[in-house]
Amino acid sequence: MSNTHSNDISIGPERWITVANTTPSGALFELDPLMDALLPMWQALETACVAACCGIDAFGLWPEDVLEHTAHLPKAELHNQLSALINNIEQQPDANYYSRILNNCFNRATLLQLLQHLQAIYQPQV
Repeated sequence: MSNTHSNDISIGPERWITVANTTPSGALFELDPLMDALLPMWQALETACVAACCGIDAFGLWPEDVLEHTAHLPKAELHNQLSALINNIEQQPDANYYSRILNNCFNRATLLQLLQHLQAIYQPQV
């Protein structure tokens, strides 16, 4: 078994978000206050383990898992909340982010890729 993606975030069969290194010397912003409205989504996606143990790997992030485990939540509202969060982070200076909810540190690019992945899953069908 290859360790090519051992530190990356699995988002589907053979699909990964590459986790870039966070620099400890850089600014570290707490993400959780910005994600309050998304807490029910994160709780529903915490299916593979618990974040306190496995960090981001505790969350089922494959599209079919996301839709299955959040079926009880309003998709349009999740899409709008993710859009607002992405916009907020894009307006911030390049930095590292920490989340106690996700038990993980992210650089800005990795975090934006993760949020955009989820946003695309909830994209309203026209």
